[in-house]
Amino acid sequence: MSNTLGYRETQRINLIASCILALILVAVYLSGICPTVYWLDSGEFSASLTCLGLPHSPSFPVFINAHAGLMLIPLGDLAYRANLISVFWMAGAAVTFFFLLLHVLRLQEPERLKVFAVAAYTCAIFTNPLFFFQAHKVEVYSMNLALNLAIIGVLVRLLETDKPIVGKDSRWFYLLTILVALNAGNHLLLSAHLWPAILIVFIIRKRFLSREQFCVVSVFLLLFGSVYLFLPIRSSRNPPMDIGNPEAWMTFINGVTRRGSFERFFGNSSDEWIYNVDRYFQLMQTYMNPWILLGLLVCGILYLIVHYRVATMLWLVVIGNVSITLLNRNFNANPDTGPAYLMISTIVISLFPIALVAEFTRLRPKIARRVRSVFMKEWMIWWSISIGAVTLAVTQFRTSETNLRDDFSAAWIGRAVLDSTQENALVFTGFYSNYRFVLNYLTVSERYRDDVEIIDRGEVLYWPGGLQQLLKKNPDWRELFEGDEKAIDDIEYLGPRGYRHSGIIDRIRAQKLIQTVTARLASRRSLARPVYWFASEDDVLLDSEVSPAGLTLDVSGGRWGTSFGDPWKTLDHVEARSLVRSTEHTNDTTRQDLVESLTNVGNSLDILGQSRAALTVYRRVLSIDPDYDFARLQLSILLQRQRVPSSPGVNRIE
Repeated sequence: MSNTLGYRETQRINLIASCILALILVAVYLSGICPTVYWLDSGEFSASLTCLGLPHSPSFPVFINAHAGLMLIPLGDLAYRANLISVFWMAGAAVTFFFLLLHVLRLQEPERLKVFAVAAYTCAIFTNPLFFFQAHKVEVYSMNLALNLAIIGVLVRLLETDKPIVGKDSRWFYLLTILVALNAGNHLLLSAHLWPAILIVFIIRKRFLSREQFCVVSVFLLLFGSVYLFLPIRSSRNPPMDIGNPEAWMTFINGVTRRGSFERFFGNSSDEWIYNVDRYFQLMQTYMNPWILLGLLVCGILYLIVHYRVATMLWLVVIGNVSITLLNRNFNANPDTGPAYLMISTIVISLFPIALVAEFTRLRPKIARRVRSVFMKEWMIWWSISIGAVTLAVTQFRTSETNLRDDFSAAWIGRAVLDSTQENALVFTGFYSNYRFVLNYLTVSERYRDDVEIIDRGEVLYWPGGLQQLLKKNPDWRELFEGDEKAIDDIEYLGPRGYRHSGIIDRIRAQKLIQTVTARLASRRSLARPVYWFASEDDVLLDSEVSPAGLTLDVSGGRWGTSFGDPWKTLDHVEARSLVRSTEHTNDTTRQDLVESLTNVGNSLDILGQSRAALTVYRRVLSIDPDYDFARLQLSILLQRQRVPSSPGVNRIE
């Protein structure tokens, strides 16, 4: 009877502690949440959630379908509601980790001090800037972390006994199956690193599945794995966000496998692999003290000795995560998502100290007989953990530089771009530009200047069938290619059948075709739409006349006039972005777009005869990125034209 009461009291205390932990973390995360749309994929997800659209491959069907209804809640703007998703999933991941630690401790009686220590330890981990930043904007990674931790918890439960799993215990089987399927539908790549750990559990348990269980598991996998069938069904309805157009068989396969993504996921050269390794360790040092990291790894090795079954499974999770991260080309190509790949391995190695302490406390009475010390007292151990964890959590929260609560920059700059365009305009963004998704959100979700059509050159050129999809949305454009057999052949070449399986398309051929489309759109009176172009470093010069238009260039042959507006207002928007407190990867992801836009502003000012103002802008560009050669060239030309002697100190502003 007492054992039953003890178990019930323990569960009650654990539940109360988990609720308090969740409330604290939700409050902490809300204090730094981005108030509106954010850069990169965050803007894309915000737009996709509002229209039940399809973001970049593999389109994350579980994430989109699970949260689209939340956009109906009247709280802040639509992007803010989307950002809230990450807050609650990250708090949910923390609660899952909390219960995982308690399970490792195997508490049978109410032990408030241990529960408090575990809660404080969990709070210390989840206030690390690595997790902070992912909680402050909408992304798939917080949900992925929560599902990963839930799967790990089930695997630990399945490893605890050698008895066949029958009757009530079969539920762990079915739960594992559901979680694995949902996780694969949320983020396919960051679910794959768990498969070696799942396999080792099957191997250790040997006769793991009965025939009946195998059939049930197969049905579950079939049902939940079919979530990807949502992609062609939804794509056939042509939602505003329909990246990759996965309604055809070829585009569907390319999308799910990411063979037709922006770039191949795997296939690093030796130099790229070495760079990934170096960057991995740099990021780990950024988010974790090297001595703490070393201590965690030592604890993991010791835990492998004392509890090899569970430790082996956990180490396979870490090895799988690190391997996928280092082999992933996106790790070095996308500085923002890189840190998100570190979360699961960081959280797993953080489990080792508590697990080791749990093993130590079981041996403590025997050790205490020989070693008489205050540190052998169990209460001393847990109070030390509690005090250290609380101190670390408070310090990390006070010093965190991932706070986005004042970051309106994406919305400001996006509106500045749209305000500089004529009615019913076409805006061609740069190759996978940060601006593209922000503009998508503003036009699709907020209906701000929804007369403007946003076209990403990267998607059109490098997605199989990207141009065909664009022509399907704009059937009147087909007259642009009447009688031009070469252009028609190029369009076919850029389609699913002509797409090279290596994931690489003839860049020059594709670029010339998109320039042909742009020039003809600008010149055809029958299509009469103003066309704007974001300048990129790798652009080939357009044949048509170019006019300045704020952060963009008007390539409509000057027929639409110049809508530059107030140049200093535009600069204020850009300046606001650069001054926002942010992490290193936030600066990196937007720097290229910022310097390109500022250079466009400088070019515009120069064309308008405001040479002195242009000089100031070019210098501002080089203060952000001293190695941006295009701005240095423009500055040199301007100085030469003004007959001002150039010097090394002028062209490189520190």
